[in-house]
Amino acid sequence: MKKLIALLLMTLLVAPVASQPLTAPFQKPRIRTIVALGKGIAVSKEDATDFEIVKLGIARVRMSLVNETRELSVGVLWVGDNRYKVKDISLENDTVEANVYSNNTLVGKLAITSVVKQKETVWVGELEIGEKKYTVYILEGVRKFQPVEVKESISEYCEEHPVKCAQIAKGIATQYCSAEKAQTESCREKIVEYCKDHPNDQRCVALKRAYCVLHPEDMRCRFEMRDYCLKHPNDEKCKGFCKLHPLACGKKSAQVKQQVKQKIKKMIQFGIKKQAKQKKVSGQPLTPPLLPS
Repeated sequence: MKKLIALLLMTLLVAPVASQPLTAPFQKPRIRTIVALGKGIAVSKEDATDFEIVKLGIARVRMSLVNETRELSVGVLWVGDNRYKVKDISLENDTVEANVYSNNTLVGKLAITSVVKQKETVWVGELEIGEKKYTVYILEGVRKFQPVEVKESISEYCEEHPVKCAQIAKGIATQYCSAEKAQTESCREKIVEYCKDHPNDQRCVALKRAYCVLHPEDMRCRFEMRDYCLKHPNDEKCKGFCKLHPLACGKKSAQVKQQVKQKIKKMIQFGIKKQAKQKKVSGQPLTPPLLPS
């Protein structure tokens, strides 16, 4: 699975570069959010013996062109030996809906939702390619934050929440800054640099977790919160995650299991039809796109 994850990430990083003019100067794209990465099967709805191996990668990528920085949503899907682009990506809580393209031709749709079971995240839903309809099950791989990504996530959190950042990193801030300057940009930069070099410091882990509470759509955050919330299901930071993934937080009553089953059944039976119906009525995507494709 590690090689597959690396391949998918490499493909996602190359995709936005390939779409730019050859003469356009650019910096190497960087992963901003990893929505889904994994491998599974697509089973025909008409014949359970007719199935394909599928590989899926969806991410948000930041790319700098000349004096402009853009963020793009990109996706790649393999169904058997056939490779497709995933575009027009919409994300709502733990559900992804998107269109599937072969070159630049629309050939299908994808609607999946994530379910956490026994410490594993599985994307379940419906895939349409041409006239064929599949039920898909994709086992999500493991991709933790890299040190530079820890720096980026903490930097974003501290910029948007300077007061909470200073409170969580209290010891770090007072080590480098006076109490009066703990919320300044220069002090935040020192906190970020410290956490880049000491990602396992509990204060830095707490800052990363605070970022993840606000970004459940990122698979790196799902991994982070999944392990933490299994041990601390009543922690305030786990409230949102446990609502989306009750099984991951040890809530295994018959009622909870039935709710999870209904969620999966709804996505498999109505996911793409629901999306198509709302698009027809409103002329707009079900939810605003994650980012421009």
